[in-house]
Amino acid sequence: RKQLALELTCESIRLSIIDEVPNELLYVSLDGLAFSLSEGVADAELDAASEVDQAVPTKYEQKLSFRIDHVQIDNQRYNTAFPVLLWPISAEPDQPFFEISLTRDVSLSRPFVYLTNVGLRLAPMNVRLDEESVRAYVSFFDIVQLPDAEQRSGGTIDEFEHASLMPLAEGRGGKMFVETLSVSRVQLRVSVKRSASGFDHFSLNPLLTVFNTLTMLLINIDDAPVSFRPLHRKSFFCLAAELEQFAMRHYRSEVWRVAL
Repeated sequence: RKQLALELTCESIRLSIIDEVPNELLYVSLDGLAFSLSEGVADAELDAASEVDQAVPTKYEQKLSFRIDHVQIDNQRYNTAFPVLLWPISAEPDQPFFEISLTRDVSLSRPFVYLTNVGLRLAPMNVRLDEESVRAYVSFFDIVQLPDAEQRSGGTIDEFEHASLMPLAEGRGGKMFVETLSVSRVQLRVSVKRSASGFDHFSLNPLLTVFNTLTMLLINIDDAPVSFRPLHRKSFFCLAAELEQFAMRHYRSEVWRVAL
């Protein structure tokens, strides 16, 4: 059976985002990037082999992980109220800012992708926004109304969330089975500065709508704690688009929970 181990590291990446004027909008600093990919005997099999001499492994897995140790996004707009838009709250030295890991069982040939674990973790962070900067970012990225989730997935969110496990024969067509999905709690400390006029309350832009909803009762917000609950699910079949839809529904409901 083939064995594979690949590791790529990058000390830092710097990105400067400039609009058509040109004006620099954002300066993004990423430090301590690491990517790893491996395939071989599963960890549980290695532990068993260490206890029993000449044990023959029967379970093989692929592992993929990506991490960023530190992220900072600077607001480069002239006269902004907040020169730093995003940076991590002080954390433990060995705690990365962002980390994602996937483990796939490749012991058998299956008509679907078998993921034993999907994990994503974000460290607590500070976020500071002012209205004029948000307008500039939205204009630059040309964000429009998101497509209807049901049209993209071919089914409703509720149908996916409450469906029981599909029969194995239906696990074809690019589907995957996930044993454990775990996304950590997202913790923010948010500061917002709005202009006296505020946003158009009836804006169709989703980002502006969320921003307006979260701040409609206040002109300014200063270091407000915001927490989005973790996302966990076990033992389910899905398409990648359905998994994305499920996650979006969770965080959309969390945004409204926090706002209300």
